[in-house]
Amino acid sequence: MSEEPGGGRMHPLRRERVLRGWSQQHVAEAIEAPDASYVSRWERGVVSPSPYYRERLCRLFDRNAEELGLLDLPPEEDVPSAAAVVVPAASPEITAVAHRPGRPGVRTLVAAALLLGAGAAVPLAAGMLRGHGPSTAPGSMPSLNGCDSGWYCFYAKPEFGGRRLDFHDCGGRQALENYGFGQQASSWVNTSGHTVFVYDAAGTLLWKEEPRSVSAEVGPSQDDRASFFETVC
Repeated sequence: MSEEPGGGRMHPLRRERVLRGWSQQHVAEAIEAPDASYVSRWERGVVSPSPYYRERLCRLFDRNAEELGLLDLPPEEDVPSAAAVVVPAASPEITAVAHRPGRPGVRTLVAAALLLGAGAAVPLAAGMLRGHGPSTAPGSMPSLNGCDSGWYCFYAKPEFGGRRLDFHDCGGRQALENYGFGQQASSWVNTSGHTVFVYDAAGTLLWKEEPRSVSAEVGPSQDDRASFFETVC
């Protein structure tokens, strides 16, 4: 390890960050961590990043976990397994959202736009999207309407408007109320390879999200009723 001022040792993660002239906040935003305190704990060797953040750190710095000094530390326990992120309606342009820097833009073909405008649930066939890079997860498709490849997202308004809630987990049940999104979903995108079942508070199935499909409007009988969902992998 490099020497810290005062005779201490510099953690490899801190060394790589300092060499690049990056702040802890910059790293936190680049890997979608909630704030810079996460990076500070990792650099001080207090805890090891969860696999979710470890993978993103390795990609960001182009180093493996051992080179970044991220192994053999107590695991981090305060990172939600759902990896959910709420995007406010004030940030409709996905490339401007702070927690998702550098996301590739996506363009849909005219045929896809017409189908989405009709409110249909449209399978995302490989020929329907043109992105700036390959899909990042097996079985997933390119980003669409701000929903990254390999994620599934709920929107507070039809036509993918309003606040957006993104998920990346696999298996189990999640309550939308836990994320301040209960009974608000009006449209959705599923670019992942998972199947998502969405229910109301009484446990009635509202809709099923097939892998690689979207719906610009859930319909008047399902609108603003979603309470929880289950993901099948």
